[in-house]
Amino acid sequence: MPIVHWDGSQAIGIEIIDRQHQRLYEVLNSLDRKLHAPTPDATSLNTTVDSMHQYVRYHFSTEERLLEHYGWPGLQEHKLLHQTFVDKAEELLRLGETDVLQALREALVFLVSWVVNHIEGEDQKYAPFLREKVEQSKAK
Repeated sequence: MPIVHWDGSQAIGIEIIDRQHQRLYEVLNSLDRKLHAPTPDATSLNTTVDSMHQYVRYHFSTEERLLEHYGWPGLQEHKLLHQTFVDKAEELLRLGETDVLQALREALVFLVSWVVNHIEGEDQKYAPFLREKVEQSKAK
């Protein structure tokens, strides 16, 4: 059973962002499956964590570029939330030098909570603004 489930209610209405959010859910579910396997494979876990780390940075960059392009007034605050997430996730993963599986389990709890709350809360704040701006640019 997935740890997070995309049902469309989380969508902000911007296709590229919604696809990326869905992908983040998929990676979280993959990490959860690998962590709870009967014999977790460290190599596979590390690959998934690296993939998640890179994808999160890619997604944040995409989102921030769109918000900057369309002049979202809350961009700086949103960027700070993203950077705080990256810093905290990296800190949690560094703690795994002694007990990798336990550190990853704790990191997963943080990642799931943050990603879900961010998408369903913070990202919804800019959604109407961005949808309107994108529609206006299409009409030109």
